[in-house]
Amino acid sequence: MKRETAEIGGYLDERDAAYIQTVEDESLRETMLCTVTTYRRPDRLEVGDPTPAVDFLHLADGSAFRLAFPSNRPVALIFGSYT
Repeated sequence: MKRETAEIGGYLDERDAAYIQTVEDESLRETMLCTVTTYRRPDRLEVGDPTPAVDFLHLADGSAFRLAFPSNRPVALIFGSYT
């Protein structure tokens, strides 16, 4: 079932829309479109913006915690798998 972007809602960047239209497989296009419009947000941080607090879950027990960063210091988050 082919749906138009407006029917799905959410935010779709022009670059994402252009790329998704190049995908030949209709079911893959639908999956990509739904994923991007569900999880992508239009707001972006610019250089000099304050760092927002970020919510995480502990992998061991699923409990939530929030990291808040000082606004006067640079922040770098590195995600990886250490196995």
